[in-house]
Amino acid sequence: MSATRFHDVTVVGGSLAGGLLAGLLARRGLDVLWLGQADPGPVYRNQGMQLPAYLYWLPPAGKAPALDRVLTELGLEDRVHLLGGKRRLPLQLLAPDSRVELSLERGRLQAELARAGLGGGQEVLGWLESRQAAGEAYSSLLADPGLVLPRSLPEKLRSRRRFKGLQAAPADTAPARPRLLELLVTASQFFCHLEPAQLHPLLATRWLLAMLLGMRPVGKLLQSLWEAATRLGCESRSNLVVEEIRPDGSKAVDLFLAGGERPRRSGVVVLALPPTRAVELLALGGGRRKLQAVVGRVRQTGAMFTMNLVLPADKLPLGLNPTSLVVMPPPADAEEKEQQLMLMHHQALESRPGKVVVHLACRVAAGQRFLGRQALSAWQTRMTRAAAGIIPFLEENLENVSSPFWENRADDRPHPDPWNLHAIVETDSELFMGCALDNPRPPRRNILLVGPQQVPGLGLEGQALAAERLAGHIERIVSRKKVL
Repeated sequence: MSATRFHDVTVVGGSLAGGLLAGLLARRGLDVLWLGQADPGPVYRNQGMQLPAYLYWLPPAGKAPALDRVLTELGLEDRVHLLGGKRRLPLQLLAPDSRVELSLERGRLQAELARAGLGGGQEVLGWLESRQAAGEAYSSLLADPGLVLPRSLPEKLRSRRRFKGLQAAPADTAPARPRLLELLVTASQFFCHLEPAQLHPLLATRWLLAMLLGMRPVGKLLQSLWEAATRLGCESRSNLVVEEIRPDGSKAVDLFLAGGERPRRSGVVVLALPPTRAVELLALGGGRRKLQAVVGRVRQTGAMFTMNLVLPADKLPLGLNPTSLVVMPPPADAEEKEQQLMLMHHQALESRPGKVVVHLACRVAAGQRFLGRQALSAWQTRMTRAAAGIIPFLEENLENVSSPFWENRADDRPHPDPWNLHAIVETDSELFMGCALDNPRPPRRNILLVGPQQVPGLGLEGQALAAERLAGHIERIVSRKKVL
């Protein structure tokens, strides 16, 4: 192994959390290798068009301090060049018999609800105002990685004490959420990874405000991360695949690659993969049992199935905002008559002037995974019908319907896995600050984990917090090794 190239840190996996971590470490002067495991990423190609398999959603600028810090350090966002654009358009709620533009402006919301025959604007805004002070205090605490992801016992005690103080605030005794806000809390599953039923009231209120202020869709965030990491000096290899990870004592880890590539050697390895996939890479005795224990702490309850519709831009109905929450009626043959939410976003198609792509996303229960295409095909039909109820042109003129999960690709690359692209989880473990799991004991001191499962309640901001916290920890590990 003497000729094997050595790196301070190797990040395995093409996830967003892994990309943020790789970029931060390279920015801070470490020798970093980022291996993408040949994951297709959140885009795919169909009939010559590049379409989003999944859209990343950023909170309004200034409302997610940890995410703002990391994106600024990587040079991806500043006050002038905001990802997702500066313009804010209201989120629309579309039901079979009504359309409501949601806003925090009291008069506007009351007028919208009255026009739709729903009423309750005063009640909705009154509830939000009663929670505003506690919500702002909660957001300020989330900016501290030591509270959200405590590592030591003193940090854990401090985190519990500060969170308990917030929960005891008078605003926490506010009346039950109005029905409209309950619907929006359910919609948080499009933006975070925690089961809506497990959202703490403070966290739920934070997501409500973010949605009402306007979430920002960014389709090429991961691609931008690959470019930023390379620019900062990271060796970024998206198509290299690790077949096995084998620790060599406590100071180094050997990585064996597919395709005849020579092995690599690293002081620290970070697994930026779903835990179930990470387990498969560890050699027996290399910490696999500890990693399996981590896997057992969270249960996947759902995932996002997405699809795209391409149509002429002038066929969109007047008054349809770029982002809408669609209330879909249950299927006629369904035993449970529960309504389902679908997220719909449309944007111009860069490669086809005059065309737009309508991106649809809907939660699919994890229990349907064993049905394979049978389940996903049924969802595609249902989602297409719901979209046609809003865009009449689609009823008889479906120009292009595609999903990233079973299209035949000219380059024969693997399809994105719908069950891992945006997983929704639940847990019986303690959630620090109502949003983050206790830092799991790593498989080994120099084999670590990073991903959405660490701070599932905060979506992209949670992945940035996890990356920022782990970057500081790795810097200390590497500096100690160099001193020794």
